[in-house]
Amino acid sequence: MKFFNSSLLIIIIIFFELFFFSCKKPSYPKDQLEQSAKKILKKERNLDCNLKLIAETIYLEIEIPKEELISEEKTYLTKAIKKIESASLTVVRLSLSTDAKIDFIVSIAKVKDFDFCVRIIQRLQDIKDYLYLKISRGNYEKRVILEMLPYSKLEYKNISFEEFLCRLLVSRYNMMIRINPFLSNMLNNITLEFNQLLEKEIVLKSNHYKLSFTESVKQTIKQILIESYIDIFKKYKYFLPTKIKIYDINDYEILSLSVF
Repeated sequence: MKFFNSSLLIIIIIFFELFFFSCKKPSYPKDQLEQSAKKILKKERNLDCNLKLIAETIYLEIEIPKEELISEEKTYLTKAIKKIESASLTVVRLSLSTDAKIDFIVSIAKVKDFDFCVRIIQRLQDIKDYLYLKISRGNYEKRVILEMLPYSKLEYKNISFEEFLCRLLVSRYNMMIRINPFLSNMLNNITLEFNQLLEKEIVLKSNHYKLSFTESVKQTIKQILIESYIDIFKKYKYFLPTKIKIYDINDYEILSLSVF
């Protein structure tokens, strides 16, 4: 999925802000981040936003009318996507040119009067590697997390590197379900969410009941998760626990697998 379809000019501006940041005072000091975000989005997109910095994780949240996101009209959906992109680009821009220590960037688009939001999580170092041409665009896009979840489940906290990798694993699986109707139908539209990381296992939860998990469904899910785990390991050279457990909506253990 293309997260940023914005013009080349915006990418160039961000790159030069990053380049010149090492030569001058920060464009967006830590104590002025929220004011800067509000000013940029209001001026460039006429959007209101909230910004929070929790340890090394920065959150930027905007609100989108439900008519724009939950609509069959292409023009409405295009507006919503542009707003989400604007929020993501703004928080990236701030993160690259501030004196605050930032590891992870979270962009949130809340649907007004509806318990739903879209959340994009990025690692700042991945963005820098892409801007400095150390990784390709395709490689970079595979490092971006896209989550769709109830807004009531949203939690503001510092994200660890290990949690980021676990969420990336789940995001990769869910993305395949969302963009491939055949696969989605074959897997009974089963999506997963990250639950917790234990010392020896990754715990995931499903939005479905036990009956949805036939043997063929289990085997396909297992194959997708193992392939995604290995690809993430190759990209980051970091070992997560190799055991993955999946529980259904009633906390019944559905699947337990070992990557190696």
